Amino acid sequence: MKKFVVFLVSFFLINFAYNQSITWDKTYNNEAVDRARSIKQTNDNGYIVACSSSPWGNEPTEIWILKLNEYGDTIWTKTYNQYVSQEPYSIIETNDEKYVISGYKSPTVNYWDYYIYAFKIDETGNVIWEFEYQGGNQLGQDIVETYDGGYVILGINVAFIANEIFLIKWNQNGQMVWDKTYTFQSSPTLISEIVETQDSGFILVGERQSNPYQEA
Repeated sequence: MKKFVVFLVSFFLINFAYNQSITWDKTYNNEAVDRARSIKQTNDNGYIVACSSSPWGNEPTEIWILKLNEYGDTIWTKTYNQYVSQEPYSIIETNDEKYVISGYKSPTVNYWDYYIYAFKIDETGNVIWEFEYQGGNQLGQDIVETYDGGYVILGINVAFIANEIFLIKWNQNGQMVWDKTYTFQSSPTLISEIVETQDSGFILVGERQSNPYQEA
């Protein structure tokens, strides 16, 4: 049975050289295979964790959210699974002290059916709204709350066929405002994080692998 473990360290990796000790460590288990995908510290000094959970380590998977206090003790947990498979990739606490999760949802076990999925929950895990962006081979890699109270999700093409990334803006009620698709010539490109800049633009970070079979 696989479990995931959360460690809280007094200072992070650079300070291990100074023998900083682990403040606490906890193990959490929901199904046979659980994977912690994203964690954020919350305004109450606790933590919110987004996980994928599966009884067999493959399909189907469900989204599992944990709210922890500052000592790692569980305050509440919720699982979400309305389709055959869904997983989270990022979670944020919003300015109204709720939470938004981005990832993917699939109605089948077919790899080509993956599409971008996000939802907002309240302070006890109840769903406020859901957002679906149906395409194919797509997942919501990261999410950011914007200065105007809306959200932008960074989506990627997981098949690396079209070499595409997606930016999708929606308002605070989960209604789409605009979407953009960007296609790159070199392949493959994997963008992992998005940040809103002070001029209300966005900067993305990731990696691009060279193709040894591509002619210069």
